[in-house]
Amino acid sequence: MPSLRATAESGPDTASASAPAFRFADLAAIVRRRRTLIFGVATAVVACTFLALLVWPARYAASATIVLEGRKNSVTEQSAVLSALPIDPASLQNQIQILTSRDLAGRVIDKLALTQDPEFSSPGLFAVLFGGDYSPDAAVRQRNLAIDAFLSHLSVDVVGLSTTITVTFSARDPDKAALIANAIADAYVEGQVNAKVVATEQATGWLTERIRQLARQTQDAETAVQRYKAEHNLSEGPEGVSLADQQLVGINTQLVQARSDLAQKQANYDRVRS
Repeated sequence: MPSLRATAESGPDTASASAPAFRFADLAAIVRRRRTLIFGVATAVVACTFLALLVWPARYAASATIVLEGRKNSVTEQSAVLSALPIDPASLQNQIQILTSRDLAGRVIDKLALTQDPEFSSPGLFAVLFGGDYSPDAAVRQRNLAIDAFLSHLSVDVVGLSTTITVTFSARDPDKAALIANAIADAYVEGQVNAKVVATEQATGWLTERIRQLARQTQDAETAVQRYKAEHNLSEGPEGVSLADQQLVGINTQLVQARSDLAQKQANYDRVRS
């Protein structure tokens, strides 16, 4: 009985000691036995990768640079109506939001007729099955799809800590990528100029109306002075100048200043429109 217990206790140690260890030679032997399968799988992977690269369309990226400057325009002097663009980080992010907005993308798409470009438009299921989609909302859906595809190809970033914004657009054709990148920059600049022109027109309209009000006030004041003079028999002041003339001189001075201001704003407006 004691000998049996000893044999039972020493059994697992003996089995673990006799188990062979996995060596590099065993791995090499497996590779040699399976070399045909391994070579076939590797060849298939390389061939699939090569075919995918041939079928996958190449894409080209083009960039346009926009520099935001806070310098005053000494020719049009539009800063008197609108202040210069701020160049702090938050304002730069606001300009990036404008550049990546759907409104600006829609203007570029309409200008370049990209809704007819297969790269930015895809027919719906109804059009594929029945040869066309002529529903009232078809054009709107097509334009929205084009805008979505357009924005997926667009990236806008700030260059370091500068005030330079880089607009990058990718497309299958390098010329088309460059054309669209430049069109985005042009549309952004055009929008900024239009905003300044609208503000200048509004300011000019306000000044014109203000001058008309001053003219009416001047006329009413002249009438009141003449009536007062007639009622009180007042002809001249202490220095031989009538009181009405003194008041008219002051009112005319204000009117001349207002007209001069209007002429300056009108000249600025004409330069902006030209």
